[in-house]
Amino acid sequence: MPDFFEPAAGADRRDVQRYDRTPAYGRHRQTGMRVVHLSISVLPAAVVALLGAVAVAVLYDGGALPRPTRIVLVAAALGAVTVLLAAAWAADAATRRVERQRAQGAGRDLEAVRRRLGELAFLAARGRRELR
Repeated sequence: MPDFFEPAAGADRRDVQRYDRTPAYGRHRQTGMRVVHLSISVLPAAVVALLGAVAVAVLYDGGALPRPTRIVLVAAALGAVTVLLAAAWAADAATRRVERQRAQGAGRDLEAVRRRLGELAFLAARGRRELR
């Protein structure tokens, strides 16, 4: 008989019983890492887009713009929006990659802990046998 116990199979069920809500899973859960990745990726792009808008506002004299200038400004605005969306997508991809690496590492770490616990249980049992 082992000296240690396996983790409870119904741990999620206990969370529901204790807090009367299910644990957050999937895309609805915002981790601190996701927020950090978003801020690192999106904030610099947003600042650059804002500075570009300020530069256009300063240079615009209030008169009617010729058609090619309007086309260039619209293209620049679309480019800024595209860059912001790409930054958000890249942040999400980085977060998913880190979470996947953590999950794979956690499985290996859990296996190593279980192996260590098994070795310790074996050594403890052998020590008890030697003491008898």
